[in-house]
Amino acid sequence: MRAPSRSAVLTVPSTLSWIVLKGLLLALIFAWTAHAQDSLTGRIVIAGYGPELPVLQDLARAFEKHAPGTAIDFNWDNSVRAVELVKRGEAQIAVSDQPSTTLSHTQIAWDGIAVIVNFANPIKEVTTSQVRALLTGQIIRVLSAVSGHDTAVTYLSLNAALKAQEDGIPIRILTIDQVEAGEPTVHDGRYKLRRPVLLLSAPRPDPVTSAFLAFTLSPEGQQLVRSMFTSIDSAASPANVQRTDPLIPSS
Repeated sequence: MRAPSRSAVLTVPSTLSWIVLKGLLLALIFAWTAHAQDSLTGRIVIAGYGPELPVLQDLARAFEKHAPGTAIDFNWDNSVRAVELVKRGEAQIAVSDQPSTTLSHTQIAWDGIAVIVNFANPIKEVTTSQVRALLTGQIIRVLSAVSGHDTAVTYLSLNAALKAQEDGIPIRILTIDQVEAGEPTVHDGRYKLRRPVLLLSAPRPDPVTSAFLAFTLSPEGQQLVRSMFTSIDSAASPANVQRTDPLIPSS
């Protein structure tokens, strides 16, 4: 049997040492994170009025289990001016789809927007310009003019539309600019009708708020986000997020 070279003999212990060191570092990080969460105490308020509430409630419950000394309350109503509440210190997080010039923002998801018609409608595809004209009132009956039928058209969150299809509701999700609506196309931006789900906070948030924002981007947090939205890559920077859906009214 051929004897190992000097370089190989020297490399093996070095590699093993790095593996052991990396494992120790990870163990220390996990231990520190668990300790930090256990020592967190305080109550924060999340304000908003859109469809994000169920996901935020799931995230809050999961976070409170990891940090039992914390509590998260919600101020959720159509009349709530969430951004102003954060600016005044009456809430710590505002849920929005537009960044603020004076607040920090963390993007936790993409919300794909599905344009839907009755399944009996023969129209399967429209263009971005047609959707814009339809939703802004420039064209009253785009689809009925094409199909010859008086058919309704509306839009809603993609995941809700997909769930409706699974439940047997007779709707069709229209293809936009030859791109089908789905999690992969929403995630990479090929499907243009999407809006960011943003959590706005003070530039220097308190420890509980900071920990909660970090949790929403963790693997566990992103798994909860997927129940309603398209998750993002938590390794990507959420800075400078811009809206990519000028067709859809903001929340």
